[in-house]
Amino acid sequence: MYLHIAPWPQELRWVTCPTPLGSVAAAFNHDALCRFTWLNTEPTQPIDTADTATCKVLLDLLAHPERGWPGRLWLSGTAFQIRVWEALTTVPAGQTLSYQALAQRIGQANACRAVANACAANPLPVAIPCHRVIHKSGDLGGYRWGLARKRALLQREGVVTVHKP
Repeated sequence: MYLHIAPWPQELRWVTCPTPLGSVAAAFNHDALCRFTWLNTEPTQPIDTADTATCKVLLDLLAHPERGWPGRLWLSGTAFQIRVWEALTTVPAGQTLSYQALAQRIGQANACRAVANACAANPLPVAIPCHRVIHKSGDLGGYRWGLARKRALLQREGVVTVHKP
């Protein structure tokens, strides 16, 4: 996976497809994934629903999260957010860590709340697996697309000890 850190691109190609966890929309700039969202919020650009090759890649990411995103990622964020997002890509499928442990991992042990905010601002959930970050108590913590979806993503990865809220 190659991380390209740059301002938000002007031209995006949106693709939407159904998945077992709900429909998703993904935006691409050339060959780089720029945005991934669950469709409980609508994207603001025209959507191509006929791109079956891209849908296959997105479905494969959900079915085999241990493989990670196979292509380039285009990120735009603060330096702190980028550090958090890069650290998230090192958390293997099937494993979780706490917001506190993630803060320590990036050398900012007292920045738990800022780490949680960076996770919430993640423009590429699943490709950058913010769902693998949980509260130190073992509770799920938060997830912008709902705790049921976070729980489902973790359970698909084999995490079975997730507490219900």
